[in-house]
Amino acid sequence: MDKIYQNLQTPEWWFTGVFFILFGLFLGWGVKKIPSIFKKFFRWSKYRNLKFVKTKRWCLASIQREIAKAQARFIIFALSFFSFLGWLAYEPIVDVFETSTIAGIIISSPIYILQMIWMRQSSKVDSLILYRGKLRKTRNRIQ
Repeated sequence: MDKIYQNLQTPEWWFTGVFFILFGLFLGWGVKKIPSIFKKFFRWSKYRNLKFVKTKRWCLASIQREIAKAQARFIIFALSFFSFLGWLAYEPIVDVFETSTIAGIIISSPIYILQMIWMRQSSKVDSLILYRGKLRKTRNRIQ
Protein backbone atom coordinates (compact mmCIF):
# COMPACT_ATOMS: atom_id res chain seq x y z
CA MET A 1 0.00 0.00 0.00
CA ASP A 2 2.92 2.31 0.74
CA LYS A 3 4.26 1.76 -2.79
CA ILE A 4 0.95 2.87 -4.32
CA TYR A 5 0.86 5.94 -2.07
CA GLN A 6 4.45 6.84 -3.05
CA ASN A 7 3.64 6.40 -6.75
CA LEU A 8 0.64 8.73 -6.49
CA GLN A 9 2.87 11.45 -5.03
CA THR A 10 5.58 11.32 -7.73
CA PRO A 11 5.07 13.41 -10.89
CA GLU A 12 7.06 10.92 -13.00
CA TRP A 13 4.48 8.22 -12.35
CA TRP A 14 1.61 10.56 -13.30
CA PHE A 15 3.44 11.70 -16.44
CA THR A 16 4.06 8.11 -17.50
CA GLY A 17 0.45 7.14 -16.92
CA VAL A 18 -1.01 10.19 -18.67
CA PHE A 19 1.46 9.89 -21.55
CA PHE A 20 0.52 6.30 -22.32
CA ILE A 21 -3.19 7.03 -22.01
CA LEU A 22 -2.87 9.92 -24.48
CA PHE A 23 -0.67 7.80 -26.74
CA GLY A 24 -3.29 5.04 -26.77
CA LEU A 25 -6.05 7.53 -27.60
CA PHE A 26 -3.95 9.02 -30.40
CA LEU A 27 -3.15 5.58 -31.76
CA GLY A 28 -6.83 4.62 -31.74
CA TRP A 29 -7.72 7.86 -33.55
CA GLY A 30 -4.98 7.22 -36.11
CA VAL A 31 -6.17 3.69 -36.81
CA LYS A 32 -9.64 5.04 -37.54
CA LYS A 33 -8.70 8.17 -39.52
CA ILE A 34 -5.58 7.30 -41.53
CA PRO A 35 -7.30 4.88 -43.96
CA SER A 36 -9.98 7.45 -44.76
CA ILE A 37 -7.33 10.15 -45.25
CA PHE A 38 -5.46 7.92 -47.72
CA LYS A 39 -8.72 7.07 -49.48
CA LYS A 40 -9.60 10.75 -49.87
CA PHE A 41 -6.12 11.54 -51.14
CA PHE A 42 -6.19 8.78 -53.77
CA ARG A 43 -9.70 9.73 -54.89
CA TRP A 44 -8.64 13.37 -55.19
CA SER A 45 -5.52 12.34 -57.14
CA LYS A 46 -7.56 10.20 -59.52
CA TYR A 47 -10.09 13.02 -59.98
CA ARG A 48 -7.31 15.49 -60.77
CA ASN A 49 -5.76 13.10 -63.29
CA LEU A 50 -9.09 12.43 -65.01
CA LYS A 51 -9.84 16.15 -65.14
CA PHE A 52 -6.44 16.75 -66.75
CA VAL A 53 -7.08 14.02 -69.31
CA LYS A 54 -10.56 15.32 -70.08
CA THR A 55 -9.27 18.78 -70.90
CA LYS A 56 -6.28 17.64 -72.96
CA ARG A 57 -7.50 14.60 -74.91
CA TRP A 58 -9.22 16.50 -77.72
CA CYS A 59 -6.27 18.62 -78.79
CA LEU A 60 -3.50 16.80 -80.62
CA ALA A 61 -1.11 19.69 -80.02
CA SER A 62 -1.62 19.31 -76.26
CA ILE A 63 -0.96 15.59 -76.47
CA GLN A 64 2.23 16.18 -78.47
CA ARG A 65 3.32 18.81 -75.95
CA GLU A 66 2.83 16.39 -73.05
CA ILE A 67 4.82 13.73 -74.92
CA ALA A 68 7.61 16.22 -75.55
CA LYS A 69 7.63 17.19 -71.87
CA ALA A 70 7.93 13.53 -70.87
CA GLN A 71 10.81 12.98 -73.28
CA ALA A 72 12.59 16.13 -72.09
CA ARG A 73 12.26 15.04 -68.49
CA PHE A 74 13.65 11.64 -69.38
CA ILE A 75 16.65 13.27 -71.06
CA ILE A 76 17.26 15.45 -68.00
CA PHE A 77 17.04 12.38 -65.76
CA ALA A 78 19.40 10.36 -67.98
CA LEU A 79 21.96 13.18 -68.17
CA SER A 80 21.93 13.67 -64.42
CA PHE A 81 22.23 9.92 -63.84
CA PHE A 82 25.22 9.52 -66.14
CA SER A 83 26.89 12.65 -64.79
CA PHE A 84 26.42 11.26 -61.28
CA LEU A 85 28.01 7.98 -62.35
CA GLY A 86 30.96 9.92 -63.73
CA TRP A 87 31.10 11.92 -60.53
CA LEU A 88 31.41 8.69 -58.55
CA ALA A 89 34.76 8.04 -60.23
CA TYR A 90 36.38 10.71 -58.03
CA GLU A 91 37.90 9.45 -54.81
CA PRO A 92 36.45 12.10 -52.38
CA ILE A 93 32.87 11.26 -53.36
CA VAL A 94 33.46 7.55 -52.89
CA ASP A 95 34.83 8.31 -49.41
CA VAL A 96 31.61 10.17 -48.53
CA PHE A 97 29.57 7.10 -49.48
CA GLU A 98 31.83 4.80 -47.48
CA THR A 99 31.76 6.92 -44.33
CA SER A 100 28.05 7.68 -44.24
CA THR A 101 25.24 6.00 -46.09
CA ILE A 102 22.82 8.80 -45.24
CA ALA A 103 25.16 11.41 -46.73
CA GLY A 104 25.37 9.28 -49.88
CA ILE A 105 21.59 9.11 -50.11
CA ILE A 106 21.34 12.88 -49.65
CA ILE A 107 23.96 13.47 -52.34
CA SER A 108 22.17 11.14 -54.76
CA SER A 109 18.65 12.39 -53.94
CA PRO A 110 18.36 14.67 -57.01
CA ILE A 111 18.48 11.57 -59.20
CA TYR A 112 15.56 10.02 -57.32
CA ILE A 113 13.57 13.24 -57.48
CA LEU A 114 14.16 13.64 -61.22
CA GLN A 115 13.17 10.01 -61.78
CA MET A 116 9.89 10.52 -59.92
CA ILE A 117 9.16 13.67 -61.95
CA TRP A 118 9.85 11.81 -65.20
CA MET A 119 7.77 8.78 -64.19
CA ARG A 120 4.83 10.98 -63.18
CA GLN A 121 4.90 12.80 -66.52
CA SER A 122 5.23 9.52 -68.38
CA SER A 123 2.19 8.07 -66.61
CA LYS A 124 0.24 11.23 -67.50
CA VAL A 125 1.10 10.69 -71.15
CA ASP A 126 0.15 7.02 -70.95
CA SER A 127 -3.26 7.79 -69.48
CA LEU A 128 -3.77 10.62 -71.98
CA ILE A 129 -3.08 8.30 -74.91
CA LEU A 130 -5.22 5.56 -73.38
CA TYR A 131 -8.23 7.84 -72.96
CA ARG A 132 -7.66 9.39 -76.39
CA GLY A 133 -8.22 5.95 -77.88
CA LYS A 134 -11.46 5.56 -75.93
CA LEU A 135 -13.18 8.53 -77.54
CA ARG A 136 -16.61 7.59 -78.75
CA LYS A 137 -17.27 8.33 -82.37
CA THR A 138 -20.88 8.95 -83.18
CA ARG A 139 -22.25 9.16 -86.67
CA ASN A 140 -24.12 12.15 -87.90
CA ARG A 141 -27.78 11.51 -88.36
CA ILE A 142 -29.47 13.32 -91.16
CA GLN A 143 -33.03 14.23 -90.39
